[in-house]
Amino acid sequence: MRWRTGRAKDCGADYIGDAETIPVRDAARELWEKYLADASPQNIEIGWDHLRVELWLDSGRIILFPAISPFRRRIEKSACQITCPDVLNFYETLLEAGLPDKDFESQLARKENEIVELLSTTAREAHLPERLGRSEVRMCYYSYEGESGPIKEDVLTKCHREQKK
Repeated sequence: MRWRTGRAKDCGADYIGDAETIPVRDAARELWEKYLADASPQNIEIGWDHLRVELWLDSGRIILFPAISPFRRRIEKSACQITCPDVLNFYETLLEAGLPDKDFESQLARKENEIVELLSTTAREAHLPERLGRSEVRMCYYSYEGESGPIKEDVLTKCHREQKK
């Protein structure tokens, strides 16, 4: 993964990763690590209640930042995003197939759900709640047409053994 840094809202940095030849599963693992190591510390003073994950399949991007409910404006000082060529290739291939709208939307929704499950799994593997110092972390996943609300919400909790300490 090749990372570069951009400016975020005059006060922090955005971390932008290009997965190049790395499959989305491995890129997702690196996304969480980058968020935990670099973006999260810059957001320490932000009062967030969930992590917003936006899926922009038409550009192959996955964007991650802390947010508050109800979501009216972005509050983060730092965010992460990755561009995954395999996600973009899926979208372009689907577009070129010339499917009827209903079939196109169905295939798109299936891919979004696959990516959401992958992101939730890799977030659990990264021990997200523990590493963020929280008992739980609510994840809200949105598609690029996310005006109607999240496509899925997930709550990650600390491992049972961690709660006993």
